[in-house]
Amino acid sequence: MQSIATRAKRSGNVELGAHDAGYSATGAPLIVGDLVITGVGGGEYGARGYIDAYEAATGKRRWRRHVVPALGEPGNDTWAGDSWKTGGGPSWATGSYDPKQNLLLWPTGNPSPDWDGDARLGDNLYTNSVLALKPESGEIVWHFSVHTPRCLGLRRNQWPGGGRPATRWRAETRDLAAESQWLHVHA
Repeated sequence: MQSIATRAKRSGNVELGAHDAGYSATGAPLIVGDLVITGVGGGEYGARGYIDAYEAATGKRRWRRHVVPALGEPGNDTWAGDSWKTGGGPSWATGSYDPKQNLLLWPTGNPSPDWDGDARLGDNLYTNSVLALKPESGEIVWHFSVHTPRCLGLRRNQWPGGGRPATRWRAETRDLAAESQWLHVHA
């Protein structure tokens, strides 16, 4: 099995996003078949987060899934006005892959601005969520939003604090039947 470094030498470098627009690469990529899948940081700067899949052999981008949906896409109506354009939603933590279900699970981060939700009223899909994606296309199969408790007097996604979301598959055998479960930990 070739290392990522060997593949990178053969494929060249790929720019994930412009650093002057707030983008950064903070998580390790995930290799699924012939794809190198990675996310970006920068939600705190209003950078609209996304998850990219690149062909390992060529470095060519196969697909991009924005975390914050654009105008006309499902979920865009959960953003007030044009707030989706700078909605954040970094995908900076590495996701995981379940080969049995052929699904990627990718955690997403906070919307932007993160301390004042008045500029982005609504449920702000698909930030602070787990996205289940088809690895070959980036199509969303399902999502799970982690909502901020309204009893604390905070708007959704206005939680004052952070932590690295971790999403992993767990395989378990019970009563002679194998189960696959996903765990999402946000400390």
